[in-house]
Amino acid sequence: MTFFDKYSYKTKNYALIILGALLLAVIWKRSINTTIDLLAAKSDLTEKIDLAKTADQQIKYAYKEINVLNAYLGKENSSVDEVQQAFLRFFDSRSQHLQMQEMDEVLNFKHPDFEINTHRIVISGRYNETIKFIYDFEKEFKMAKLLSVEFESEKDRMTDKITLNTTLLIQNYVR
Repeated sequence: MTFFDKYSYKTKNYALIILGALLLAVIWKRSINTTIDLLAAKSDLTEKIDLAKTADQQIKYAYKEINVLNAYLGKENSSVDEVQQAFLRFFDSRSQHLQMQEMDEVLNFKHPDFEINTHRIVISGRYNETIKFIYDFEKEFKMAKLLSVEFESEKDRMTDKITLNTTLLIQNYVR
C-alpha cells in the first residue's frame, strides 16, 4: 500500500470527504429520493382510493342536485319547438275560457356553457281562470319555468268591453 503513502493526511481527508459526498449523492439518488417519491405516490393513491369508496354517494348527491336545479330551472336540453309544443298542449288541456293572443319569436341568449331561451306569450281571459292557469303552470309544467307575469287591461272603445291580457315570460335552458 505504497500508493496512499505519498499523500498527506490533509489530502487523504479531502479525498475521503469528497468520496463520502459522492457516496451520499448516490445513496440519495438511488434510495432516499426513490423512497420519497414512492411515499408521495402511496399517499396520492390512498386519497384516490378514499375518493373511489365514496364515489357512489357523491354521484347520487350530484344527481340529486341536478334534479333540484332541473325542478327550479326546468328540464334542460329541450329545443324551442319542444317547449312551444308542450306549452300549447298544456294550454289546451288546462285553460278554461282563456285564449292565446300571441306567441312571439324566442329570444336566445348564448353563453359559452349554456343557452337561455325566453318565450313571450300573451293570453287573455278572466282573472280567476288566468290565475288558476298560472298556478297549474308553475306547479306542473316541467319543460320551462315561469319568469315573469304582467297583467294589462284593455278597453275596446267601440264595445266598451274590458279585456285582461296577461303576458307570460318563460325560460328554458340548453347546455
